Amino acid sequence: MKIAPELKNSVARRRAGKNANGLGSVYFDSSKERWVVQFINEKGTLSRKFFEKKSDADAHHRLTVAKREMGVKDTGHNETLQVYMERWLEQTIKPNKAASTYNSYVRTAKAHIFPTLGKIKLTELRRDMIQALIAKKAGESKKQPIKGGEARTLDTSLSHNSLRIIRAVLGSCLSDAVRDSIILHNPARIVQLPKKQRVSPSFLTGEQAKKLRAALQPTAHDTLILTMLLTGMRIGEASGLRWQDIGGDGNCITVQGQLQRVGGVLTYSSTTKTHEPRVLPISPSLHAAFLALKQRQKEFGVEDKDGLIFIADIGARMDAAVVNKRLKQVCAQAGLPPISAHKLRHTAATLILQSSGDIGLAQKILGHKQISLTANLYSHATVEMLRGGTDALDRVTS
Repeated sequence: MKIAPELKNSVARRRAGKNANGLGSVYFDSSKERWVVQFINEKGTLSRKFFEKKSDADAHHRLTVAKREMGVKDTGHNETLQVYMERWLEQTIKPNKAASTYNSYVRTAKAHIFPTLGKIKLTELRRDMIQALIAKKAGESKKQPIKGGEARTLDTSLSHNSLRIIRAVLGSCLSDAVRDSIILHNPARIVQLPKKQRVSPSFLTGEQAKKLRAALQPTAHDTLILTMLLTGMRIGEASGLRWQDIGGDGNCITVQGQLQRVGGVLTYSSTTKTHEPRVLPISPSLHAAFLALKQRQKEFGVEDKDGLIFIADIGARMDAAVVNKRLKQVCAQAGLPPISAHKLRHTAATLILQSSGDIGLAQKILGHKQISLTANLYSHATVEMLRGGTDALDRVTS
């Protein structure tokens, strides 16, 4: 690396007065072709760190000076992000969060954070490193070999929500590192996400929903699909319904738990995603489907230890992947486009809004904490709700 003579003179002056005021110095070491940041540490000895880029050296110098001015002692922390985060996941997240949240954090860390940032020292992690990770994941693609032909490029970029989760997991971990006085600030908090591309949720029309319903059979899987269609429940909530959650007169159900996969085992959890139970009215036809399913279970001699309503004829609990596979089969039989279980929730929400025009009602049925979330997710339906008003104005003024 070459350095201008005038810069060398400047460096020489800085070296001559190094640490004169206790604020350290930054200079270029021509023998090592590296930029050096040096300080007199608390033990009175000289400590140096080497950097290839002057910008990195200046950033480290500013951070160290800021720590000293704020009275933050140099802990000599040398752990990598991966080592610290693995301990944080086990000691902070696992005992204090739901099992599904812990599992989600672990998957995110192993799949997206550790491969790129895991070996970086926690004290050296910068905003631009995290920003580069987000940019990479937002535009990722990979080559897939094709037998007997050229490899094709597949778009493997992550969704906006997946990018948000990566930033949130990192941000939560680094916030604890700040509280532990290991780092001075949380670089993840100032990382920008790419602009979200708004996509209206896909759903079935009323006529398509009728066709789907007509194709359903009186089995556990199909009754679960019917329940999601008629209530807008999340698949974990619906598959976690228990017989005791049905009201005494059979006209309502209380959503107060969910089925989650914990350690590879489908486990009943007595809490919902929002941690708040909600009561939903059900139609006589859905209650009748429940009763028919109960009779079917008696005939097959199966029951669940937690009293779950939806168990297969062999006694197995409802695996989301199996339910989605069955739903696609039913859609094909009914001549409908394939949809996922979550799209049934979108269908229910859209049809509720289109038929009732009451966004508050939709919010309560869906279990959203804020009405703004319902309005933002289902703006396509609220536009149709308003059409009657604009059509009326057209008739009045024409």
